[in-house]
Amino acid sequence: MLLILIGVNTAASYLHRRWDLTAEKRYTLTSSTKRLLQNLDAPVEIDVFLKGNYPAGFRQLAQSTQELLAEFTEYGRNNVRFRFVTPGSHLPDSARFIFQDSLVSKGIMPFNLQITANGSEGYSENLIFPGAMLRYKGQEIGVNLLQGQPGADPMQALNASAAMLEYRFANAIYQLTLPEKPLVGYMLGHGEPVGPHVYDALRTLQQTYRLDTINLRLNPFIPREFGTIIFKNR
Repeated sequence: MLLILIGVNTAASYLHRRWDLTAEKRYTLTSSTKRLLQNLDAPVEIDVFLKGNYPAGFRQLAQSTQELLAEFTEYGRNNVRFRFVTPGSHLPDSARFIFQDSLVSKGIMPFNLQITANGSEGYSENLIFPGAMLRYKGQEIGVNLLQGQPGADPMQALNASAAMLEYRFANAIYQLTLPEKPLVGYMLGHGEPVGPHVYDALRTLQQTYRLDTINLRLNPFIPREFGTIIFKNR
């Protein structure tokens, strides 16, 4: 029995496998994600900013991320490389602030973590960046791993974040591997609304696609360059 246990532990250190017992197969990679990883022709390097002494919820998110990326390596092989780091820990204060600003510009939003001090009623505050930076062929893209709305229950937000991990990482890799972002057009000329909500939606689209407007009063036809046309009635 002792030899069997030693053998199982030794094999587990070299092989990674997880069994998805959920009814909706939440933790099973989709076929599109598997194909995406298998078709990589260069390494994707991933820095995950979840290294540190965090509360249980963030440790669980880090563990879920570790397990997901380990499964990514099963299909991407040597073209998927990841590590867990503390962002800017090796930099002086001035350089670290600049580095943190660069993370925000890439869409990785900070979270003000409050930790209760041992043996006292006080607490300390620590700014963390629960996200990841992906690099591929000289390009990079940031992934914000914390899902949730302000005021939402923290544990629900962390559980929702864990459920969205595959989508967020796979979508980021897909964007990096696109030879050119598809062109999306927003139709004008028939009284389509233009306001804060439309502007916010278009700005979100612009993170993934090239975006332009097309006025049908001025253009008698839709150019072939557009992959999709969006229009909204009043």
